[in-house]
Amino acid sequence: MLPKPANDNTPRPAAFDAAVMAYMPGLTRLARRYTKTTEQRDDLVNDTVMYALERWKNFRGDPSESRGGFWAWLTWQMRGLVKSASVKAAFRRRTITFVSMEAVVTTPSTPASQEENADLSVVFRCAAGVKHGDVLIRRAMGEHLQVIADERGLSRERVRQIETEAREQVVDAIGWGG
Repeated sequence: MLPKPANDNTPRPAAFDAAVMAYMPGLTRLARRYTKTTEQRDDLVNDTVMYALERWKNFRGDPSESRGGFWAWLTWQMRGLVKSASVKAAFRRRTITFVSMEAVVTTPSTPASQEENADLSVVFRCAAGVKHGDVLIRRAMGEHLQVIADERGLSRERVRQIETEAREQVVDAIGWGG
């Protein structure tokens, strides 16, 4: 006798479907032990029925027998689904970190990439070689015009003009001006 092919399309017997449906009240009661809400219970029962119907060939025996073999098989299917769900949930708890919205909103920006750091170092090198490049660097670091103006004995407007000139010189030196 030849073995059955792997893609055997044998239809599921109607007696199997009827037996699964006959055990629906028992599956619902059993699902109450494993779940907290009605929605979770209904989902577990539906998942168990679908799982059993998909794997009907795995059941060895007659589903209409009253010895409890079919009920035990359905119970094992449900317990397997519950165990699988708990393993997945534990894995998610270990591996996924949740970030609160407050942390996301209060974070000013993302860290600079390596490429941005390289670009910035080129700009600083060029700014250091440009006349009044220190004004440009100080402004880039967030220093106020008035502080620089007071140290140099200049007006705020003149420091702004120096900053603009230094920026243009750096752009020309780097070749980013177009």
